[in-house]
Amino acid sequence: MLRLVRPSLFVALGLAVILTAVLMSGMWQSSSAAPSAAIAAEVGVAPVGRNAVEFVGIVDQDGLNFSYYGYLTYIAGITDTLLFTDPISRTEATARFTFYGAANMTGRAIVDNLFNLNASGVITYYFDETQGADFDDPSSFTRGIAIASATTRFQNVLVVISPDRGIANGVAELTQTSTTPFELAGQSHQLGRNLMQQRFTYSGFGTRLEPTIPRAEIVIAANGEVTGLPSLLPLIEAGAP
Repeated sequence: MLRLVRPSLFVALGLAVILTAVLMSGMWQSSSAAPSAAIAAEVGVAPVGRNAVEFVGIVDQDGLNFSYYGYLTYIAGITDTLLFTDPISRTEATARFTFYGAANMTGRAIVDNLFNLNASGVITYYFDETQGADFDDPSSFTRGIAIASATTRFQNVLVVISPDRGIANGVAELTQTSTTPFELAGQSHQLGRNLMQQRFTYSGFGTRLEPTIPRAEIVIAANGEVTGLPSLLPLIEAGAP
């Protein structure tokens, strides 16, 4: 009887050893597999009443068409010294975050020396860790990778203070349409959030370059606040991934 039990016991022990080895092998393979992509830290989002983004730039007018470009001087969630390749010289040449956009005039009202202009368009933000940009070359503000984009609606109020000179103030309403993660200082980041809404206010000084078309240039500084964040609940209810 003992001789019959021992072979069965040995077989059972052998199967247990094999099963354990298989399980351990699977666990080893799982632990040694490539880690999943890091979750991007959301930046450029701030509580209501606080600036989420700040920038300086130039608006070029050519008849009914506008283009605008510049660089970001503040992004909520990113240390200021990381915004430039040289934190002491905070210029377009050292800026890591830039923007470029275009819009078309949708309305204009003039009362005495006051011009009220409306326009709609798009804007794209770019990240380039090393190159910077140059105001003498507007296309240089599209260097690097596109990290976010949005639709825009503007109200620009310009008060003429002397021939071909004016003070500009305005509001821009943005609705974000895309975002792409980027890596800075070893960390993955995401600028804003899809469908996020923002309100920018800006001030600047305008110069009319040609009166017939007309052509003009406005140098501006702006800051933006988040006015609305999308809820994830509708996406979950709709079964979106």
